[in-house]
Amino acid sequence: MLALVLVFAVAVVLPTWLMGGFGQVPKKGLPEIQPSQTISYGEYRISPLNAKLTPANPTGEYNTKKNMQYLTVQVRVENRTKESAYGFEDLVLVGSPIFAKLSPPEQSGLVRDGSGVQVLQSGVPEIVQLIWEIPRTTAVPPGVKVTIQRNSYNEGFFDKKMRWSAPDPWVVVTLPVTRVGI
Repeated sequence: MLALVLVFAVAVVLPTWLMGGFGQVPKKGLPEIQPSQTISYGEYRISPLNAKLTPANPTGEYNTKKNMQYLTVQVRVENRTKESAYGFEDLVLVGSPIFAKLSPPEQSGLVRDGSGVQVLQSGVPEIVQLIWEIPRTTAVPPGVKVTIQRNSYNEGFFDKKMRWSAPDPWVVVTLPVTRVGI
């Protein structure tokens, strides 16, 4: 038996090791898209448009906090399902160097009327502003990397109904940051 293991090691394992077959596979990053490029999958059609850094909360002065600045990412989104969609804003994340880990926005709103995004109606494209509060002492680079996630269409564990769930990082886009009033 020992001879068989030794033959296997010499014939298979040793050449694989010598040719680098057990080396670490380099991590492949997410695909990168361009600003304003439209991407689609079953649930949404999305176009990341721009990023702005402002000293005041874009939803209104009453929401502005002392010693904070506000990063706003505008995204055109269309719900492609036959039903109303909820929770789109959690699919857009900003991370390093602004945040230690990928973070969804604290606030969101429709650009057309400033109302909060609770529901995206089927087939109605909307421009959504996603807002992150950032301490004024945090340096914001001239371009911010935004990660867009997508949901999977899965069967529910308990009720066996099909639904969109379990977001996974899908693509990244680097949006130039326009500084307004800063």
